[in-house]
Amino acid sequence: MKTLYVPKGKTLHYERLECQTIIADGTLVVDGAVRAKRITGKGLLDAGSVYSPAVSVRDLDTVKVVCDLLAAEYVRAVEVIVSSSAVVSRYLEAEYVEARKLTVSKHQISELRVEEFTYLSEKKRGVIGALLSGFFRRLWLSVRHRTPINTPYKQSSPNAKEESGVKGAGTTAPVDPTEAGKAGEATQQDQELMKAFLARAGKGEDRLADDFDFLKLKAMYVLLKDVGYTIRLKPMTDPPSPAYQRGDGQEAGSKIEPVPVTESAERSNAA
Repeated sequence: MKTLYVPKGKTLHYERLECQTIIADGTLVVDGAVRAKRITGKGLLDAGSVYSPAVSVRDLDTVKVVCDLLAAEYVRAVEVIVSSSAVVSRYLEAEYVEARKLTVSKHQISELRVEEFTYLSEKKRGVIGALLSGFFRRLWLSVRHRTPINTPYKQSSPNAKEESGVKGAGTTAPVDPTEAGKAGEATQQDQELMKAFLARAGKGEDRLADDFDFLKLKAMYVLLKDVGYTIRLKPMTDPPSPAYQRGDGQEAGSKIEPVPVTESAERSNAA
């Protein structure tokens, strides 16, 4: 059979069908496989399986369809395999869909394998409307989201952040020579005062263990160290006030003040 035509409002039933062209404006029911070079029409095709290079019907209900081009308004199948392009304007329901290009509106697909997927809004449109909508949709997306081709690039190493952090830590800002000299003198003076204080404290460790003022100073140092400060010993030029009297009645020979931790202070503590 070369051509089979199903008029509108008519229903034809076959066990299996093989011909060159099928025009189904009515209802075509085939229990087995349908093989044709071209299947078209505005009706319903209900078959066990469909094998054709081009399928363009309004409603397709089958177990398996294998074709090069598929265009329909409604498709219900278990397996859809399209080698080129598939357009379903209203509803697609399938367990497995494989196609190079798929344009679909409302759908329910369990497993999908496509190279290019175009989703259309849910509107009542025919196959021609879906084709035009898909074309303009792809054109708009290609203009709005361009993919750079042969663009020069520089590949970053996995340790780029670590390298940048090391470089940043190694860089130092320029230092004024005058300020550097003052800092060096202050550091040397602080070191001498700290050494004298430690030497004096080392002679009476047993007494300092019960000294309330020393324990208060130690606690102050620990608290200030956690927030980024340290304690500097500064010589007193004026006569000591009662606020700087030692717990044993002896006058302190230096003034204690909290200062921010700097590089010079860290060297002083290390010394």
